[in-house]
Amino acid sequence: MKPKAALILIDLQNEFLHPSGSFPILPDSQELLLSGLKGLVNSFRENKGLVIWVKSIYDAPKPESEKNLTKPKSFVDRTAFLLSSTHTGPNPCCTEGSFGAEIFAPISEELMNPQLDRIIIKHHYSAFKDTDLLQVLQAYGADSAELELYFAGLLSGTCVLASILDAARSTAAESFRLYAITDCLGYRRADSHQKALGKMEGAGVTLLESTQVLVTPKPPSLTIPKLYYVNGSIPSWRVQMALYEKGIPCHQIRMNVMSTPKPTRMPFFLSLNHRGKTPVFIDSDADKTTINESLAILLYLETYYTSPPPSSSGSSSSSSTSNPPSLLPPLSNRPSRAKVLRLIQETENLHYAYDALEEGFYEARDKDLDNNRESGVDSDSDMDHFVRNVRPGLLDALYRELDFWEVYASASPPDTSTSPSAETQNQKYIAGATDFSLADCAFYPILAYMRRRGFEFEICDGTGAGGGGDGTGKEDFGGRYPNLKKYYEAVWERESAKLAQPEGWAYGRCGQVNVFVGR
Repeated sequence: MKPKAALILIDLQNEFLHPSGSFPILPDSQELLLSGLKGLVNSFRENKGLVIWVKSIYDAPKPESEKNLTKPKSFVDRTAFLLSSTHTGPNPCCTEGSFGAEIFAPISEELMNPQLDRIIIKHHYSAFKDTDLLQVLQAYGADSAELELYFAGLLSGTCVLASILDAARSTAAESFRLYAITDCLGYRRADSHQKALGKMEGAGVTLLESTQVLVTPKPPSLTIPKLYYVNGSIPSWRVQMALYEKGIPCHQIRMNVMSTPKPTRMPFFLSLNHRGKTPVFIDSDADKTTINESLAILLYLETYYTSPPPSSSGSSSSSSTSNPPSLLPPLSNRPSRAKVLRLIQETENLHYAYDALEEGFYEARDKDLDNNRESGVDSDSDMDHFVRNVRPGLLDALYRELDFWEVYASASPPDTSTSPSAETQNQKYIAGATDFSLADCAFYPILAYMRRRGFEFEICDGTGAGGGGDGTGKEDFGGRYPNLKKYYEAVWERESAKLAQPEGWAYGRCGQVNVFVGR
């Protein structure tokens, strides 16, 4: 059954497009938008399907005396705000009966067809909020297994984005295939526009240009793989390091899990990973092979992106790169290969030990914040209990696990005959070898993440770690983890470590939260 298609055009009104409008978009954006629409709308109506014009009508701003000027402290998520909000700024925008609310004349006179098109009036940023747009679409696509929704208009970072995210999380999302027409999106700031495109892609939206729309829509054939990742996530970080080490070109799509709705909980992403977790790697082979779980992805990359590629009964992967290095010892070296494979799995012991510490810290802190909001009195009873009675045991377990890794990092290379230089011999990685391996991809991000959260190689919290137990974090163990420190610094010299470093993070620097000695 051939899918139906609808073109949803948002807020093409004088307020944003006419020279006298209060909120004009950038001139370059407007020129591209009008040019793209001119070649798109009539052809879409004739060849593909329904054209829907969405028009905003906002209330006039309230007097200052009637405004609630205090926003709740918990208000931090602008995406959630976009989905349900309406214009509340000090300057009127698209008010009822105003010139600014009218559709821009070159569009209304040349492109609109009132006899064939639908017009939707909205009062919020999202075209689905308190309108019948969803019902119109469901009725239009009732006899089709799939409905293709193409979004254009403005502004890309507010009304278009809010409408797309609402479509992606709607009850009908499984029957929608979403597209954004990039040259037909208006914006006032280029940086906001680029961020909006990233959020759209993260919600499973395919980005197209207007000239591509009239081609029979298919999921775009990948020329390079895709990686859905979360910035600063240990599992995502592991895969990114392997991709950079092996030189694998990859389209990396950042998932902003601090936004609401979470892009990883949207139907599109859940169809890739029903657990709603990153990373997700989509290969560029004929089957668009999708694989989840970071350690599984590491082994997959080693299997299909290593030169020479392993033999198989089928055709070789179309996504292989030229001469990607192997990150496992050769098959002929069974002991070394077995060691690396063991260490890859063993990294999860450290991962779990650290997660227990961080989860306990945040649970105690969040309980105190909730109690303080309810009572109006500053208190840290839950955090005090955690610091005195819970954290010492969690630190003890974590440090005992790290003691194993300190030994692993101190092991001498098993064979230095092939690497005679002193510089190479001193380049010891976690498998006790001179060669960087998948074990390092699995382990280094955990160590680097802990550094971000306050871990010190020389100074450890005395509680439960063999010190005085005062909990100040000032007890000096004379360098409890000198080999791990050398290892950490050695890995940082690799280009892959720098490229995979989370955006906004400084090497070796603690962030705003210190779970080791903080409160």
